[in-house]
This record gives sequence, structure tokens and C-alpha cells, in this order.
Amino acid sequence: MSRFIALFFMLAAFFQYNKLSAADGVQFGIRAGLSTPSDKVGDVYNKNTASLLDEDGLASLVNDGMGAGYFVGMRVKVAMSDYADFYGGLSWNKFPENEITVKHESLDFDVKLLSSTNIVPINAGMQLYLFRSLIGVYGLGELSYNYISSSIDYPLEGIGLQLSKSPADSRIGFGLGAGVDLNLKLITLNLEAKYSYANLLLKSDNEEKKSFFQLGLALYFN
Repeated sequence: MSRFIALFFMLAAFFQYNKLSAADGVQFGIRAGLSTPSDKVGDVYNKNTASLLDEDGLASLVNDGMGAGYFVGMRVKVAMSDYADFYGGLSWNKFPENEITVKHESLDFDVKLLSSTNIVPINAGMQLYLFRSLIGVYGLGELSYNYISSSIDYPLEGIGLQLSKSPADSRIGFGLGAGVDLNLKLITLNLEAKYSYANLLLKSDNEEKKSFFQLGLALYFN
């Protein structure tokens, strides 16, 4: 899913806010912050590595990992009680380019691939508050449907490696986190930390665990 599709959904949700805000206990929020991936998020090929090599099995892939990226997203919350909110939302997690080295026995040099990975989770969960007044402190748990897409740039013409330049997968995962709200009447400011496991279900054989950590700020319209 491209950034434009994700932004379209966020904008569509924003323009529906006036309708939603007429209902008691409904809040719309815009979120953004840092998104830090595990080492395996950079593994853009989810299949067994052997299936990615040429027919003679003369190549291997070495992933150099990636640094922290960022995320933008939206969330709609519905109050279930004084101390519990149900929510749904999505975010676009953009991770920086990283290098994947192709080591091929028939070549005198290594070939460098440049990969860029995005994860778009669509999630639903609960926020449970320890207390809630001017300041609210909560823990959260959620289930997510994660669209994981990558783009690969490499000069491998004629080498014979069977590599996709745009691998993409969909996985089911979960998230756990905690946050703090500051209620300013018309708006609520929020700081939240969350750990997300992106591929708990539907993953391929031998697929490594992919996870990322978000630390972000949000603005909710009361």
C-alpha cells in the first residue's frame, strides 16, 4: 500500500470527524512519531532463502539491518466506560533504506541491493485506564492486520537470481503499550509507547519474527 492510499484513508476519516463528534464519547486523533524496527524487518523476502537463489544455489543474502524510521496515523476512540475505550485506526510506518549484500560464487565482487520497507497496520483494541481526570494513564492491547511492502533497487541483470523487486505480504499481529493523556477540554494531548509484533499469524515457513516499537505524540479532538 503506498503512502498516498494510507493518507487518503486518514484524510477521509478526518472529514468524517464532524459526523462522529456528534456522538457522545467519540474522539478522533492524529498521531506521529518515531518507529524503530527489529533487525528482521529489513528481511524483505519472507520465503525460505534457498528459493530466492539461482538454480545452482550459488548466492546468499546478507542483510545489514536498518535504523529508526517514523510513522503517521489516525485513531478513533469510543468510550465504553469511565475507564475503558475501544479504538480503531491505522498508521504508516516508513523505515529508511538499508543494504542487502548478494554474495555470488560466480562473481569476483558482492552486489549491493538497496531496500526500503513500509508497514501499514490496521488495528483495533482497548485502552484501559488506571485513572482518568485532567491526566489519564492507560495500558492498551490490540490486534492488527499488517500490510508489509518493500521496494528493491539492484543491478543484477544477467546474473540469474530470482528476486522480486517489490515483495509484499499481509500478516496478522498484535500490539501492547501504555500512554498518558492530558485533557485540555477542547483537545487532548497524548504520549504513547507501543510494541507491535507484525507477523504472528499467516507467515511463511522459516519466516523470522518482525516487530517494531513506536513512540509518538497524538492530538485528539474532544
